[in-house]
Amino acid sequence: MDTSASKQWDGIDVLEKFILPIGFAAPELEEIEVFHETTKLKSFHEKLLGRRIGIYLTDKRAIEETAANYKVYSEADKLRLPQPAPIERSFTDILANRTSCRSFSGEPISLGQVSQLLSAVRANRIVQTEVEGVKMWFRPFPSGGGLYPSEIYLAARNVEGLANGLYHYDPRAHELSCLEKSVPFSALAAAMSDEDGLTLGAGLVVFVSVLLERTVVKYSYRGYRFAMMEAGMVPMMINLAATGIGLDCLHWGGFLDDKVNGLIGLDGFSEMVVSCLIIGSKGA
Repeated sequence: MDTSASKQWDGIDVLEKFILPIGFAAPELEEIEVFHETTKLKSFHEKLLGRRIGIYLTDKRAIEETAANYKVYSEADKLRLPQPAPIERSFTDILANRTSCRSFSGEPISLGQVSQLLSAVRANRIVQTEVEGVKMWFRPFPSGGGLYPSEIYLAARNVEGLANGLYHYDPRAHELSCLEKSVPFSALAAAMSDEDGLTLGAGLVVFVSVLLERTVVKYSYRGYRFAMMEAGMVPMMINLAATGIGLDCLHWGGFLDDKVNGLIGLDGFSEMVVSCLIIGSKGA
């Protein structure tokens, strides 16, 4: 059996033969390959990065910058979330029952449930650095160098005790900052490219953004990969917590980047949304 990459099928490349019947052309891979090559870590990078990393571990200013790994909306109205109830469901059971939901009932979720969801990514450890008065806030998921380039935003659609609007989550204080007191469903649906009304029946939409400067300043181009790794872990933590409290999720990649960034007020360059979760009660 011929398994070579150069195998031809009726004179047409196998991949092209597969794609042509549905009317699409194979994507150009050159730009993807160039990007991937740029973010590779190679042996000659190690000494350069080693010196940079060493500075970030010892230099006073670098330590202070590392500790400033969170975003604050100081003038926004704040809502302290209730103390989260423990998730009693076993991890084995959660893994066995986690699924992607594409139909939500429209039933409201509670503010207590929102607290439980976000407790999965809440800061859980504080460490005093070598610089007097400067502390590091760590969270329950790995992050390259403890830089935590990810930020979390919520569009509340149907949450008891929480006005429909747009919020930023502070994992240190376990509180929400209100950015917009109302988000029209039409604007949210358009930004999400939601033609099936998924967000209409959901209680909550969670957006995960990254601030690339936090990580690339230390790790150069490799920092982009670290940011994307983290941006995948954050929604998965929330996803598992949702399963643990009987809610359902859809990890949604079909959002329109510029519209979602504009909805939240991000420039899409220094900070951009890279991941999204739709959360609610499962429909019929």
